[in-house]
Amino acid sequence: MILLFVTVGTKTNRSVSARLHNGFWFWKSALLLVNLYATFKVNISPAMNLLMIVGVFGGCMFLIIQLFWNGMRIFPNFCEIRDFFLENIFRGAAAPEKKNDLDLV
Repeated sequence: MILLFVTVGTKTNRSVSARLHNGFWFWKSALLLVNLYATFKVNISPAMNLLMIVGVFGGCMFLIIQLFWNGMRIFPNFCEIRDFFLENIFRGAAAPEKKNDLDLV
């Protein structure tokens, strides 16, 4: 996140923020390895479990939204397919209404 905010508005690769972003590969790699090590060694509390579930749900929703958004631009009849699936999902995919036990048709 720090590199994101440092490089906002960078026009050329000669500026200080661009050099910061493009350089320091040793320290970036070391930080990545430390994060990977800590991921498996640090105990997770129940509160962190809840945050993990929220993050996974948010990530899945983001991917679904991106799929629908980009699908509308790429495929011309995607809107019809999308509307069909959304209609059935929000309807609850309930079983068809039963008229009568005696009706065969």
